[in-house]
This record gives sequence, structure tokens and C-alpha cells, in this order.
Amino acid sequence: MIKIYFGKSTSQNYSLALKRAKRDSTHYEEEVVGKSITHKVEYDIEKLPKAFKLWETVKGWKTTELFIDGEPAGWQELSTLGQTLDCSKRRIESILPDDYCTDGQSDYDQNKYFGCKRLESVLREVTFSDNSYYYRDELRNIWYRKGHLDKEKNVFYVDKERIKKMLLAEAKKKLVTACPFYQEDVLLNMVDELPSEIDLTDNEEYLLDEEGPVPLIRTKEEVEHLKKEKSRYSLSFNLNAEGENDEPIPETTNISYNDLGGLDEEIRMVRECVEIPFKYPEIFEHLSISAYKGILFYGPPGTGKTQLAKAVANEASMNFYTVSGPEIFDKYFGESERKLREIFDTAKKNAPSIIFFDEIDSIAAKREDGSEIYNKIVTQLLTLMDGMEEREKVIVMAATNRPNSLDPALRRPGRFDFEIYVSPPDEKGREEILKIHTREMPLADDVDLEKLAKTLYGYVGADISGLCKEAALFALRRHIKEIENELAELDLITVTMDDFKQAKNKIVPTAGREVLSYKPNVKWSDVIGLEKTKMELEKKLIKPWVMKHRYKGIRRIKGLLLHGPSGVGKTYLSKALAGELGMNIISLKGSDILSKYHGDSANKLKSYFEKARELAPCMMIIDEIDAITASRDTNVNGANLVNELLSQMDGYDELTDVLVVGTTNYMDNIDKAVLRAGRFDLKVEVPYPTQEGVQALLKYYLNKSEFSYDQTLINEEFLQLKTGADVESAVNQAIYEAIWNDETELKVKHFGQ
Repeated sequence: MIKIYFGKSTSQNYSLALKRAKRDSTHYEEEVVGKSITHKVEYDIEKLPKAFKLWETVKGWKTTELFIDGEPAGWQELSTLGQTLDCSKRRIESILPDDYCTDGQSDYDQNKYFGCKRLESVLREVTFSDNSYYYRDELRNIWYRKGHLDKEKNVFYVDKERIKKMLLAEAKKKLVTACPFYQEDVLLNMVDELPSEIDLTDNEEYLLDEEGPVPLIRTKEEVEHLKKEKSRYSLSFNLNAEGENDEPIPETTNISYNDLGGLDEEIRMVRECVEIPFKYPEIFEHLSISAYKGILFYGPPGTGKTQLAKAVANEASMNFYTVSGPEIFDKYFGESERKLREIFDTAKKNAPSIIFFDEIDSIAAKREDGSEIYNKIVTQLLTLMDGMEEREKVIVMAATNRPNSLDPALRRPGRFDFEIYVSPPDEKGREEILKIHTREMPLADDVDLEKLAKTLYGYVGADISGLCKEAALFALRRHIKEIENELAELDLITVTMDDFKQAKNKIVPTAGREVLSYKPNVKWSDVIGLEKTKMELEKKLIKPWVMKHRYKGIRRIKGLLLHGPSGVGKTYLSKALAGELGMNIISLKGSDILSKYHGDSANKLKSYFEKARELAPCMMIIDEIDAITASRDTNVNGANLVNELLSQMDGYDELTDVLVVGTTNYMDNIDKAVLRAGRFDLKVEVPYPTQEGVQALLKYYLNKSEFSYDQTLINEEFLQLKTGADVESAVNQAIYEAIWNDETELKVKHFGQ
């Protein structure tokens, strides 16, 4: 029975509460004492939703009281009662209502509870299965953990009275007693059916587990399940291979230094750090120094960090244990740390060894930024690396492309002593990588790997590997029909230079995918009517960049500002310039950089410059640059963005092989510091084309349209046409008029309409 008492209130909901009390209650009465009045409302359990509504209305009033079965209660007890009634409704709807109260959620959890599935303080039975969920909290509440152990007699005495008290107290607290199907005598009979004692001597069902800090009673089924769980989540190596003693087996690597291209300097450094200390330890003893304990490889993705570590292990004949982040994590407390200790113990036992952590930033991020489980793993790793004795023949290697996200304590001497930057390959390195990936590939005579390597700006080892594979697939597609008809001879299928060119259009450099870099398809000869501008660019920009050997000791121009009226072809000219120089392009607009969040715009601009350095030689085109470089005297809010651009172009980090091209038609609005020498060194005005230039543009667009035209159009003077954009638009409009009038030749009259 639910009782709600409330008095008269000044609340605007008082009349609503009074209406609900009189209309919905099982029993209602009013008690008047002097000038005060108390409304006493009673509800049966079945009318709990009605009681909820009334309680929501009056619960905040001073004179309100709530009683459930005569006991003072509150909102929490009322919610608990609601859970009880919902459970009883589900029992009625159940297919097997007689088993509903004692069975668990799964088909494997039969007879799990004592009388009611809401009573979880003591469990009746836990069934173990490969398809069932296993929780340690459940085993902590199983009935054969409630009692005491007599070690002398080797007998466990079950405390039935304590089990009964716990279940009855929980039933009262959770208001299970209000359930129409609750039977206290059935619950007590279930407890009485339990054995009073368990003799553990030669017992076929129960065992005494003394491995933990406290001896525990377990069933044999539980012990077997624990073993399976341990093996299922234990760390494994070399594709989950395990040895006879469940120890990690080192991975077999067959990669040598000859399989790595463009990493000569990195190989030299890593050999000095690894091979010399292990092959000639007496040198280090003579110098009284210790070998490096840890080496960190960092650099862009795909540059060969993991391959380099494997090659070192193979060349130095060392056992190689590789660990990836997800293998470390475990859902059980302390298991992740145990796995790390197991790795180091096994490596020490089988020394000389290399422990390699791939993508170490996934498990060793900064502790102030991570959760507690990450912090414990980092702390354990720090302890293990500190505990490695001097000249112990175990070295820890790790690879990451986010070195700044690692915990600083890992990067100090004594842990990761030596850091090696694995950079993207240069022209010579790209040629070496191409030779490695094509040494068993049937190449045509026209394939020039040296020439191809010069065009692969920004490509890393993984990109070049994908390029070679894609080129081979293009060669296969050319002969696929002959192969299907069994007419092709395998010796005649070769990979040509055209296959590599097609593959190059499909494989985008890894570093450029985030910034949408692309290769321009505009030729230098396509720029018409700007002969003087082109000559100035050829003299001051193109020739110094292409013929570097003739301009030694001279600082090349790294900033070009194209300014002039709208529509004269500034952006088009910048694309043609990139095509002439053979550069990658990163194209930016103000909307790509500007952000409403403070500091976010500067960070975006910084990331674009970092990508440009990775893709070098690269051209960075900032269209309408005045949008982000307005004078700091008049635009205080954009000062951070201007400062970032200034520091990137001429700061401590040198901008090498990156050309920044800006276009604008509001040059007077740009901050003066941006225009000084050393930043935008070359400022070129792109003027309106001359009359001869307009005629050349007209001829170009007329020929491009493939629509017949009167040849006298070329010599006509169209005074309204001032820019290339005007000419293109006029030609298009004239073609529309001619087609509308069913005419097949363009004439002067079409341009006048």
C-alpha cells in the first residue's frame, strides 16, 4: 500500500494535485486540525503510475509525506517499487513464467537466483560456457563463498543463516516483497537445500584454490573456465603463436638492409646503436659507457620505420618480439601490466633480443591526457625500462608518427636514449626503392626509373610500393582479354612507362591526402596574353628553381605575390607555374583556414605548412590572400593568423623547397610585414591583356570550342572584352545565340547580342 499525505499549499498546482488525489486514488480522506487540513491519499500497488504523478506534483511541499507498506519512503523507494512491478509484468509476459524469477538473462544461466532475479547479493548457481558472459563479481556472490574454511579438517562450512539474512534484507530494501509473485518460504527452502558443509578431500565437484592471497572454494568447471579466459586474453606474438611453456615466440624476419631503399643514414645510425655494442662489447667496457637501452623511430607514415627495426634484428641475429597497442590492453585489473612484465622477462631469458612497440603512442600517451588504465601501462613501461641492467643484451625499439604525443618521461636518457627521424626519401632514395620493388618485375625498355623518381615528389616507401603494384595491374588490364582467351604469352606482358604514369595519377602521396594536394593539368603554353608577365617569372623564378646548379650561393625566391584586377588569370597562371616547375600543389582559400575558435586558424595554417614541407618540392597557392593577411593595424582579430604566416615563411623553421604563391586584387589591404623581402620576395602585377592579347585569347577559345566561326572575328575589336574571363564568357554566349538561331557559324552579330 502506498500512502501520500500533503497539506494545503500556495502552489499553483495545488488544485491539480487535489483533483488527481480524489480521482485516481484507492482511498481518499481529509483530516482537519484547527485551521490546517491534511489530504490522506492511498493507492494500491497496481495504481503505482497514478501515485507517481501525484508524488511528482507534491514532493517539494513542506507538509508532504510518503509511506510504502507503513515505512517512510522517498523518490528512490518509489522508483525501486516501479522496478519491482515492471519485473512482475515481464514475468506474466514470459513464455516460461515459472522459471522467469530464478533464471538469468542468458539461456545458459538457469537456476541462477534464489527466488527472484533482483536478489543478487547471493547467487544460487553460475553456469560457465564459451557463449556466456563471465563476471568476477558474480563469483564473489556465489553461495559457496559464504562461510568459513577449516584447514585442518579440509572442510568448508556453509553459513546458511547469513545467506538468509542477506537475501531477506535485500528483498526488503529493493521492495521485492511488494511483488505479487514473491514467496519468502520458497526462498528459504532453496537456501535450506544447500549443503551445510563441503568436504574438499577427494571431492569430485569442488576444489580449494590457494594461489591467491585468500583461499577460495571453486568448482572444477570454474577452474577450467578461468584457464580458458587466461589463455584467451594472454598476449601472443607472431600471429598468436605460443610455445610449449606458453611463452611468447619471437617473430621470424627475413628482411635485410638490401631490402630498404633511401635509408642509408638511418641504417648507419641504427647499426652504431645496436650492432656494435652487441658484437664488440669490449669497446664499450674500455670506454666505460653503456649501450643504448631504447631507440625511437619517428617520422611520417610509410617511411619504413617497422621494416628498419625488423632488418636490424635479422642482420644482428637477435630475437624479435613485436607488440602492438591493442594486444596489451586487457579488461581485467592488472593484466595489462602483467603482459608487459611477461614480454620483458621472456626477452631477457632469450637474449640477445629486440622488443619492438609498433605505434607506441597508442599505449604511451601523455599521462595527464589519458585515463587511469593508460597511466598504469605507461608507469609500468617506465619501470621496466629503468630496471634493465647495463649492457644487458635486450634493446627496446618503438615506432610512431606522433612523437610529441608520447609521455615526456619516456624520451629521457636511460629509456629511449636515441631518436632517429626516418624522413621521406629524396630523389636518390626514391630511385633505390623503385629498383627494389621492380627487380623481379618485367619492365619494358622505355622505363626510366631515374626519370620516374624525379617526378615522385612527396612519395614515401609505402606509396612507391603501391605505385609499382598499380602499374603492374595496368599492364595486366591491357592483356586481360588475351589472357582470358589463352592467347597471351607471359613473356610478352611487360610494364611500360605509360603504366607507371597512369598509376601515378591514381596513387596520391600519403602526406598529401589530408590537404588534397594534386598535380596541375595546366601547361605553361596555355597562358595567353601575358607574355611580359611570363617572361619576368621565367627570369626570376622558373630558371633559378629548375637550374639550381647555376644559382649556387643565391637565395631562391620562396614567396610570389600575383596581384591585379579580377579575371586576368592570376590563379590560372599559378597553376601553370606549378606545372612548369613540376611541383605538387596545396591550394588554400580563406574558408579552409578561418575558424571561429581562438587559435584554431593559426594551427590549421601551421599544419598546411608542415604538410608542404613533407611534400617538398611543393607549391602552396593561397587564393585571395588578403582575406588572411589584412593589416594588423586595422584588423586586430586576425593578428595571430598573420603572425603565424610570417613565422612559417621566415622563422626558425626554414622553408626549404616550398614556394608560397599568393593571389589578390586588394594588395593595399595586406600587412606590410608580409610584403617585405624574405617572405614575398617577388611581387608581379598581372595586368589587363593588350589588344593583341585579347585577340590571341579570342582565337584560343574559338578553337577550343570546336564550333566553326568567321575568320574575320579574330581581327575585330571588342572593346568590352578586357580579361580572359570576359573573352571566354563572350565566346560561350555567342555559341548559345548561334545554336538558338539554328546557325552553324559564329559571326560578329552573335557577339553583339
